[in-house]
Amino acid sequence: MRFRLTPREDRVLELLAALTRHLPVAADLLAQLVAVDPAGRTDLSEQLQRVSREAGEASRAVQRRITEVFVTPLDPADAYLLATRLADCVDHLDEAGEHIVLYRLETLPADVVRQAGIIQRCAELATHAIAELRDPQRMREALAEINRFSGEGDALHRTLLRSIFDGSSPAGTDPIQVIALKGVVDDLEECIDAHRSVASVLETIALRAG
Repeated sequence: MRFRLTPREDRVLELLAALTRHLPVAADLLAQLVAVDPAGRTDLSEQLQRVSREAGEASRAVQRRITEVFVTPLDPADAYLLATRLADCVDHLDEAGEHIVLYRLETLPADVVRQAGIIQRCAELATHAIAELRDPQRMREALAEINRFSGEGDALHRTLLRSIFDGSSPAGTDPIQVIALKGVVDDLEECIDAHRSVASVLETIALRAG
């Protein structure tokens, strides 16, 4: 079943698409941040903060539009929640980048770079899913991939925690470094979980569409 939309209704989807475009931008910046030398992290973190602010503004634009029109292409509560979850997702990426700078970790494990790669892929898939809002079947295919990558992220998170607590990570056995690295690893896992939350809202939308 496909949605049939009037130009007025299309505006809500256009605003959602504009909001969603911030997600892969933020994910790419975070991936660069975890891979770059510590001296280059601050600039990337500041770019992430700007993207997060822009995403917040875009989310509010979606929410204002929902209140302005009598008919929307999506259930208004679903559209409102989707806009909120997307902005939250970018906020999580921003927070993760900020913490990496704040904790001043010199070396990050290779698996942290892999976590960032999963986040990039989830962001791409979320963007694709929202582009397919008019075609729930294609949207479901992207959502299934997000859930698959989320499972990979869970496994990677457990692997990283094991290495942190057995002393084999770059943090060694230094308690402050261990706490800091665990914080970063947990932050990145929360970024992946935030994409799963976006996917959950989209799954509800797909179900309503039939």
